[in-house]
Amino acid sequence: MVFFEFFEMMALISLVLFARDWYAVLKTCAHKKSLPQELTDTTKY
Repeated sequence: MVFFEFFEMMALISLVLFARDWYAVLKTCAHKKSLPQELTDTTKY
């Protein structure tokens, strides 16, 4: 039982780190305005 809890904790930590890294990458791309206009223009929605 402890084995499964350990794997669950590792999965959550890896998901959080993955999401944080992707957020940093997307933030730098949006700062450079290199994303397509459809992704940067949120006033349409």
